[in-house]
Amino acid sequence: MAVCTPPPCHLTNGLFLHIIQDSAVGGWRPCDAMERFYAMLDKIVPGACVNIKIVKQPSSVAAAKTLVRILSKDPDIRAENTRLRRIRKTHYNPGMRGGRYYAGRLVKQRPVRGRAGEAGTVRATCDVLRDLRGVERFIEVQPA
Repeated sequence: MAVCTPPPCHLTNGLFLHIIQDSAVGGWRPCDAMERFYAMLDKIVPGACVNIKIVKQPSSVAAAKTLVRILSKDPDIRAENTRLRRIRKTHYNPGMRGGRYYAGRLVKQRPVRGRAGEAGTVRATCDVLRDLRGVERFIEVQPA
């Protein structure tokens, strides 16, 4: 029977894994949630398409940026970024002011902000799989 205590964290391949003490195996082992997640990620081969959904608000700015970077690889979000870039480019109208060019630029509108509920489909390259392991507690990944 597994006893869930406040587990120590072990650093494995650059990731902190939560472990629990299990008398059945006579020692410590990764908790079930981590086992399920890693088993699911191990089944995804590099090059396959995966659906990613943010199920929990990221607790750090770095995690939110990672999720934005991953979800920005989705073709629909990439097309939206291209559309917004084109709009900013057409409204860019520099003019002389004080003997120099003055350009009032439009602020970039971001279609993905790394919030709970956002989802996308991306190709699971090696760098994407590595990033997914870093933010596994905020996302739900399923094969597309």
